[in-house]
Amino acid sequence: MIILFRANGIFASRVNKYVDYYKKTNRQFKIVGWDRLGEGLKRENYVFFQYRTRYVQGGRKAIVAKIKWMRFVYKYLVAHKEEITTVHACDLDVALPSALFKRRYKKDLNIVFDVCDWNSASGMKGVVKHVFQIAERFTVKQCNQMILCEPERINQIQFKVPIPVHIMRNIPSFDDTSFLKEETIRPFNNDMVTVAYVGWFGHGRFIDELLEYAERGTINLLIAGFGMAQIEEHAKKLNDSMDTVRFFGKVDYKFGLQILNAADLIYAMYCKSIPNHFFAAPNKFYESMFLGRAILSTKGIPLEEKIIKYGTGYAIEESMDDLAYFLEHISKDELKKKGEDAHAQWPYFSQLTDQFMNVEYSNIII
Repeated sequence: MIILFRANGIFASRVNKYVDYYKKTNRQFKIVGWDRLGEGLKRENYVFFQYRTRYVQGGRKAIVAKIKWMRFVYKYLVAHKEEITTVHACDLDVALPSALFKRRYKKDLNIVFDVCDWNSASGMKGVVKHVFQIAERFTVKQCNQMILCEPERINQIQFKVPIPVHIMRNIPSFDDTSFLKEETIRPFNNDMVTVAYVGWFGHGRFIDELLEYAERGTINLLIAGFGMAQIEEHAKKLNDSMDTVRFFGKVDYKFGLQILNAADLIYAMYCKSIPNHFFAAPNKFYESMFLGRAILSTKGIPLEEKIIKYGTGYAIEESMDDLAYFLEHISKDELKKKGEDAHAQWPYFSQLTDQFMNVEYSNIII
């Protein structure tokens, strides 16, 4: 049996692709996640760690919560050691307890390490960074395969990876796209450019500046997601006070795509001084091609090179002046043309997920 663990985003597009593959190929599987908000989540073939905590918290509480999750992963593996053949471990907080379990109980266990973020490249320093580097080296040595979301992300890893590395990009994958034709997002009653952001609310995503610019009332803004309370409150305030800003809160993947589809421009800024941001592999790059919408991101990161290579959008510096200049000088007609150019790239990228699943993934799970 295959066990896929992921603390966050258990219903996210990336996990759903694996679930769809397991079902199509009649694999025995369990998906194990964390019900952080205590919502009493239930779904067939899913198991949830019931420990209520916020998505965003720091300090001692965050450390305690993470240790409890890792202990849950380890104990779950021990309780099911006879039936497990493959552990698909999303990130270090799953891969490390799986590696410890393998060393003690089941040396022939097949561990697939799916790296969403490389922890020691997240901006930490000193002793903490050194501890994470030791944990990462140990974990990788115990794993059988590694999956990255973009090939350049191998450059985040400070040592030679001794196991095969595979690439599974964050590309939308749908058999039925009729949901995009549903009129769930009512149009704005003006001719201004509509910008959309759907995702994590963190200060490194340049969202504060986007909200600040939206206060001028010269663009329409569709924004959805969750994370830093300060950003959520700012978005709610603008939603309540301005006809040109709509805040949707936390949404599911399909509704998020409907929001992006209703815009002229997809917003995908990153902070290039943060290593995990520098090597960002956002869904939004592929979603822009899938939806036929232009994308805006940050100059000086690998994502900019892709945007230029495939002609899918624009890149600016991380400054309020650059953001304002861009939004004040871009036209809806130009964005429409750029979106059409982006969509022209979709036929090539649309096949990559099935290609990965059928050719590579099928051979690395037991």
